[in-house]
Amino acid sequence: MILQLWIKSSESRSERMFNSLKSRLDTFLQSVNQKAISDKDIDSIVFELELILLQNDVSIKVTEEIKEILKKDLSGKKIGLLDNKKAFIEGSLKEAVKEILSSEKIDLIEKIKTKKPFVIMFVGFNGTGKTTTIAKLGNILKKKGFSVVFSASDTFRAGSIEQLEKHAENIGIKTIKHRYGGDPAAVAFDAIKHA
Repeated sequence: MILQLWIKSSESRSERMFNSLKSRLDTFLQSVNQKAISDKDIDSIVFELELILLQNDVSIKVTEEIKEILKKDLSGKKIGLLDNKKAFIEGSLKEAVKEILSSEKIDLIEKIKTKKPFVIMFVGFNGTGKTTTIAKLGNILKKKGFSVVFSASDTFRAGSIEQLEKHAENIGIKTIKHRYGGDPAAVAFDAIKHA
């Protein structure tokens, strides 16, 4: 069992990407508010949205799913002249994204039993509680009788290795680590090999 921590150090790039996406979506939604929505316009609206999503690094698969959900939701809907078309489209877009992001519940313990070694990778922005969550999950799995090892794959953030090691030491879990500035994939590889 491996819990792997790897954080991209390009947070500013991510922030720029999200800000750009938000700005483009706001412009898109404003333009929609100035159009009468008909079945004929849906393809145009969805195409414009597709370009915005793809230009802002949203995956093709997710973009296709959003398009299909939006088409289905907008098809056959009648919006009066006094209704706020922008709010209607924005609501449909939010529902599409919410549907894609909502995930089915899984029985993690049963999943872990099916494959050895079982790898769980934590990815996210700095300061969001990944290391603490890793320690909590590692402790739960250890108490349930699983063999757990941590991979200190965040070799770029100062103090990240020591932080993970301290949590691991407190709960009696081994940590695989390399030096700072090293290859995160090499740390993960060694941890999987150790498991």
